[in-house]
Amino acid sequence: MKCQHFLLSEATGKYLCADFSFGRITLPRGRQLTAEDIKLLKSCGLKTVLAADFEEGDVISATALEIIAARLCGENTAYCIGDDGLCKIIATQDGILMRESERVAKFNHIQNELILNTIPAWYPVKKGEIIAEVELLTPALSQTAIDNVVLHLSGNVPMLSIQHDYPKKTAFIYASLQNNMEQTEHFTAQVTELIRTLEPLNLSFEGEYQASYDVEDLADAIQTAEYDGYELIFIISPVRTITKDDVIPTAMSKFVDKIVNFDIPSINSSDLIIATKRASRIIALPYNFAKHNSPRHYQDICKAIIHEKLNAFDFQTDECVSLFPAQSLSKTEETRLIDASSTTLDPNASQIAIVILAAGSSARAKCNKLLKDCGGEPLFMKAVHAALKSKGLPVFFITGHQHEVMEELLKDVDINVVYNSDYRAGVKTSIKLGLNLVPNSCQGAILLPADMPNITENELNKLIAEFDNKLEKQVIMLTSKNIKKNPILWSRSLFADADLVPENTDVRGAFLEHTDYTTLIKIPNDNTVWDITFPADIDKLKEQ
Repeated sequence: MKCQHFLLSEATGKYLCADFSFGRITLPRGRQLTAEDIKLLKSCGLKTVLAADFEEGDVISATALEIIAARLCGENTAYCIGDDGLCKIIATQDGILMRESERVAKFNHIQNELILNTIPAWYPVKKGEIIAEVELLTPALSQTAIDNVVLHLSGNVPMLSIQHDYPKKTAFIYASLQNNMEQTEHFTAQVTELIRTLEPLNLSFEGEYQASYDVEDLADAIQTAEYDGYELIFIISPVRTITKDDVIPTAMSKFVDKIVNFDIPSINSSDLIIATKRASRIIALPYNFAKHNSPRHYQDICKAIIHEKLNAFDFQTDECVSLFPAQSLSKTEETRLIDASSTTLDPNASQIAIVILAAGSSARAKCNKLLKDCGGEPLFMKAVHAALKSKGLPVFFITGHQHEVMEELLKDVDINVVYNSDYRAGVKTSIKLGLNLVPNSCQGAILLPADMPNITENELNKLIAEFDNKLEKQVIMLTSKNIKKNPILWSRSLFADADLVPENTDVRGAFLEHTDYTTLIKIPNDNTVWDITFPADIDKLKEQ
């Protein structure tokens, strides 16, 4: 499609690129101009008009938006094309909007002609309310451009969904420093503001525990509340926490599995601390929460409550443009709704995640092999493209050595890029980190090294196709010339044992302990599963 200003004498049959209004007459964007339209435009004093000439393979705006919306929309959402030509996405039940600002920003960089705006993340919505709108600026989009957008959205779970099921049994721990009226008033104000802020979540505030402002006593209180079955535990502090060595973070560290968020950049109210212990969330409210409660507090607390698995990177997001909340569809638009569940994958199919391992320093290759050119792009992008085109999702990309370079190259690709700060300790740390991030909805995960220049979605899909939901233990591997090769698919029950095929498997058996439940898939071409290890391999790569 080509958009340009046409002389009116040459514009018949072209498609308007923007709405045109004159008096009571409106010609909508995308309208194919007739001879009568041309006369009208001439009567308005126009000599040219911005219009488009469709080419073979162009898809009209409404169809293009529906294709893209089907990939954006997840659980409890639906979409339609509105009276104004926008694709409108709504909630199909009450709940909280799940969406990551960083992913929305990536989407808005994929194609200049496409714009996605949403209501604020973690905002409570009612059934039927609009949560997002997508605009296509041109009257059509090429099939190639649509395929590119869909490909970029193929490495992750749907971007927009409504969550309504999350932990609700809640307790307070009061860390008392001095027993006086001033402290009591402070605690009351903190709790009152928290209950008001989180009212849309319908939390069940049941338990109250007392502890002195002391590391051991507070740690015991946290442990007691968790053992009593409370899924959410809020710590109310008598003073502001300043450093990670202060009483509250030190007490939390003695019992929790990990602290995922120590603070937020909020003047007078930075000491929001979020931690996890098994399925429970332990949240230390900022000392000044009642006076300086901010939208960021609400967002981070909601995220801590609703997210299935928490990590530090969950709390490092950029902002995106927000819609005004609580808007609804017109009656006409409601008749055009397409339920997102009708466009999702077969619910009985296996959901398999992919963990791409790209953290190593390539010591034996004498350089960072993953950044070497391979067909006009860095070597690691071959694994990324294979994962995106496969049936596996979500995709996690584990970085380490020169992670900044890789993250910049992946900034517009909708996968989960995670930095392994412990990468120097070996690939096992990246495997453990990646598998810990795999959501519980996935029955297994593929470990995919990023140094395989010829790997494609075909090999990954073969692994996924062999997976049997009915079997608890499964290892599915590729073989070539009777030698076991990467990548490998591991069932969830074996995540603690998961590893890659050792490089010397041609001289000894790999994974003998898993033989009873291992499935081998023969690959006819050994070059397909070739990996880059030594300088000679890099020289061979240049010859491809």
